Amino acid sequence: MNRLLYGICLMFVSLGIGGALTVRGQAPSAAYNQKTGVAVHGYDVVAYFTDSKAVPGQAQFSHTWNGVRWQFASAAHRDAFAREPERYAPAFGGYCAYGVSRGYAVDIDPEAFAVVDGTL
Repeated sequence: MNRLLYGICLMFVSLGIGGALTVRGQAPSAAYNQKTGVAVHGYDVVAYFTDSKAVPGQAQFSHTWNGVRWQFASAAHRDAFAREPERYAPAFGGYCAYGVSRGYAVDIDPEAFAVVDGTL
């Protein structure tokens, strides 16, 4: 069932549905999905853009932004995020786009992602 929801979320993100609900760059820390104690389950959000794949981050390359801890696979990725966090932070506060479009927060699978028009 979770994989089905993740697939639906990915489909809606790919279609760009719910774009007006994005909380990117303006959300307080409570609006960012940090169920595991770090944003995006500890995955490197810069890698989604530069490597086109999900890459787990490491605690040694962490950065705090908007009251949330973010982890990266390298110091270069951490530094890129620190310079332009709004560019790399996920839309919808890191929650499932479909769930947000329905008014509630649904956790994500960090391996299921899409970068659409420069937005994660």
